[in-house]
Amino acid sequence: MSSVLTLREAVDHPDNRTKNLFTIDSEAWQPNPAPRFSRSQQRSCASAPNQSADPVGLNDWGLTADDLIVFQNMALRSDDTKA
Repeated sequence: MSSVLTLREAVDHPDNRTKNLFTIDSEAWQPNPAPRFSRSQQRSCASAPNQSADPVGLNDWGLTADDLIVFQNMALRSDDTKA
């Protein structure tokens, strides 16, 4: 049995380093794709979205921060009617 590692601990773990399980991409650690076959070239995954510019990824779906406020207000109203 072993403990669950944080991402930073997993990146630094000797076994994971030997197996080249992580790569740094756009200044953030990313797991390398799996499965890993001997004749396959490894490609890095897409970079994590810029959380400061769009904290919940709404722009990827064509939504704005104002749209989120509308949806949150709708959810709050529906919760009020259930009470």
